[in-house]
Amino acid sequence: MVILYNPHVDDFLAEPPHFRLLRRRPLKKYGFLIDEMAVRPEGIRIIVDGEVSAFVPQHVFSRIPTFLRKIIAALEFNVWKKLNNLLYSACKVVRVEDVGKDDVILAFSYKAASGCFEKRLKYLSSARAVVFHLSHYFVSTGEKSENMRKLENVYLGGDSDISGNSYFKEHFSWYKRPFLVLPFSVAPRFQMRQSYYDRENRCVATGSFHDLAMEKPSFKYSDYMKSSGTATYHPLRRAIFKEKERLSELIACHVSPYRKYEEGVFRSFLSHFSVSQKKYFAQDIVLIYNQYKYAVVGEELSGFPALGAFEAMACGTLLLGDPSCYKGLGLVENQHYVAYDGTLPGLLSTINRIGQSDCRKIAEAGCQYVTTNFNPSAIYQRWCSQFNKI
Repeated sequence: MVILYNPHVDDFLAEPPHFRLLRRRPLKKYGFLIDEMAVRPEGIRIIVDGEVSAFVPQHVFSRIPTFLRKIIAALEFNVWKKLNNLLYSACKVVRVEDVGKDDVILAFSYKAASGCFEKRLKYLSSARAVVFHLSHYFVSTGEKSENMRKLENVYLGGDSDISGNSYFKEHFSWYKRPFLVLPFSVAPRFQMRQSYYDRENRCVATGSFHDLAMEKPSFKYSDYMKSSGTATYHPLRRAIFKEKERLSELIACHVSPYRKYEEGVFRSFLSHFSVSQKKYFAQDIVLIYNQYKYAVVGEELSGFPALGAFEAMACGTLLLGDPSCYKGLGLVENQHYVAYDGTLPGLLSTINRIGQSDCRKIAEAGCQYVTTNFNPSAIYQRWCSQFNKI
């Protein structure tokens, strides 16, 4: 049976307590797991081990006495349940000593693969498998890789098959098992509201981008910047944003910086708690996708696609995507989406050569595929199928 590891410390599954305090909107990219598990007899099985905190940074939290860490974690977890309207009967906390060979532990590497990993090794090793979802694996990549390779029962997974990605291969050459494709689902609100022919003949670009040279603490991003030679995870988004005026006839730019980066020590510290995505989320993104014939949601240089790409497809917008980031998802180039090479010149070339008649057919086929295969129920079954194969 699947056990969720410390689900209260980030926003992958539900709203974490610190997001409410900072008035940040949680993405909940994999929130379907909570929703689907909650209505099943086995409920939501959870480990809260007191090794990770929602509020306290890991380098500080690890120095707090064990009994106090467990109290803090328990308080955070109870707040998490209330914030997300989860019944106590639906959440079943599993003691670490009760983890057995029938269990699969699901952890998100963003926080779960960092810190004092040795303290978790014993009980993690007692499970049938530990699946680390690599969303945000580009943060502290080297540390996470070294920690995960200590587990003989580890499996790696993510939104698409990145086993051929150069950044992944550089840091995870030790991993020889199948890479588990565990994608996100698309919310039902993303629907086609307007005929393809009634839309603007432009490409809409969405998403946000970081300036890693300004992010703190800087050591967390050094692996990625050294390997990639760039200071952003989404170079295409940044390029479109910087040239949005020049590109306006072809591209409607709804891209924005992740946060406003301030100069000076104190202002820079405060800016870390202010995320510009608030403005981005304030937009009616469903309406925006329905206004345009084409969409690009620049993929991560580290290999994964963006949720927005599938949301755009569900709205009947023709996706322009980098094929290397959609492996293992069943999407067929020129049948469900149109390919480009991941660069801005390549994108502009693709936009200029698109044929009108084929575009509508591809957009409709992509919409149908996403609606059928990326709804919460279908994706939940897909994850279960992957876990059952382990």
